[in-house]
Amino acid sequence: MLSKDLSNYHDWHRTQLKIRFADLDKLAHVNNAKYLTYLESARIEYFQQIIGEEVNWSKQGIILAKASIDFLLPIQLEDIEVSVYTKCTRIGSKSFDLSYVITKDQGRIVASTGFTALVCFVIIIILLGSFAAYKYFTQHYIILKDPKTERYIVLDKTNSTIKPELKDFAVKDTATITKIFLANKNGKNITLARSSKSNWLVNGQYKARKDLVKVLLKTIHSIEVKSPVAKAARENVIKRLASGATKVEIYTHDKEPTKVYYIGGATQNTMGTYMLLENSSEPFVIHLPYFYGYLTTRYTTDIHQWRGKTVISLAFKDIKKVQIKYPAVPEQSFSITNKGDWSYELKALSSDSIIKNYDSTALKIYLTGFKNIQFEGFEQKITKAAKDSIFNSIPVNIFTCQGVNGEEVVMKSYLKPDSEDRVDIDGKPIIYDVDRMYARINNTNDLVTIQYFVFDELFIGLSNFLKTKDKI
Repeated sequence: MLSKDLSNYHDWHRTQLKIRFADLDKLAHVNNAKYLTYLESARIEYFQQIIGEEVNWSKQGIILAKASIDFLLPIQLEDIEVSVYTKCTRIGSKSFDLSYVITKDQGRIVASTGFTALVCFVIIIILLGSFAAYKYFTQHYIILKDPKTERYIVLDKTNSTIKPELKDFAVKDTATITKIFLANKNGKNITLARSSKSNWLVNGQYKARKDLVKVLLKTIHSIEVKSPVAKAARENVIKRLASGATKVEIYTHDKEPTKVYYIGGATQNTMGTYMLLENSSEPFVIHLPYFYGYLTTRYTTDIHQWRGKTVISLAFKDIKKVQIKYPAVPEQSFSITNKGDWSYELKALSSDSIIKNYDSTALKIYLTGFKNIQFEGFEQKITKAAKDSIFNSIPVNIFTCQGVNGEEVVMKSYLKPDSEDRVDIDGKPIIYDVDRMYARINNTNDLVTIQYFVFDELFIGLSNFLKTKDKI
């Protein structure tokens, strides 16, 4: 029968579901008949994961004898994070019971409970003297297999012989993390160091992408053991971890790392990731609850992935000065200086003269467009000689922006040769890329690409601020 104590269902085996449109009835609820299918899916995954191998159901001879469901709340299509929690709650001489809890909203809301009784062709029985050859473990349950009788027994997790510290991968208090070190077998390594509450540096030099750091910290906080590695695959998984894993060191306020583990590739179904704690010989399949996929790419050692792409992100009030020089059309070069008290000075750089009668509305609208301006990416395929040639050429413009905090960004933009054999409306070859430019930021050795779509509103000329009769 259904377990009376459902308070600890979060400790049961979890199967994540995807609600399909075909599951719904005319009321836009999941049809009641589908719940039995959900229990079946959970039951199959439960056995496959805790046994650690594909189950031959005809050989094991498990028959569903009884099923019941208590419907508490409807499940709808938008309830995308739906799970079934499963636990073996009774073992008899020839049958056993499974209890289920179906939840939504990341396991916080119980939508229904269920129960199944399963009868076996082979007896599920405890034979204390014969369970020695094979042992399969998970976070919650153990199945022991008797090689002589091919009988199985399901036990509670309290019988596990794996020490908890050997499968404890998560760091729950990520606010205390001060540094994360990532290194792969090819010699690439990344150090992410916290510079303030919400900012991080990559290798002590570049600002880190906030979105990627946030994803990594969430992963470090929430990863869980999904299952042990099957005995048949264990040796191969360990070899692959030894030859191609990424080492992860997590530091808090200590000089020594708080947590060290190795992350390998994806499982065959790409729904889990092989990981191994340092000083342990027991690899596990790790997953992130409510995430469908593997986690390896979140621990990348590619510095270009971690480096922030923000060129400038300043609010209207935080801009001290903006200056743009156009070498080919110097009469369009200008500077805007914040004089305080919402007063601004516009200067024509070609004549070094202050323009008093300008369109103040156009100028202020222009200064509102400096939030979250990013370049597209790093140009990595170009040769050093070609890059040096670009850097030594005359730029299309030189853009300078200074914040009231004193930070300054200087970006030089260059025309980018078109990489495709395209022609214009007149059939003439298109020489330069119509969507992108090259750029160099703060005189670094990095050549990046920027999009006209992003920068067109910043790369305007002096005439845009002049009143109609004064336009150049």
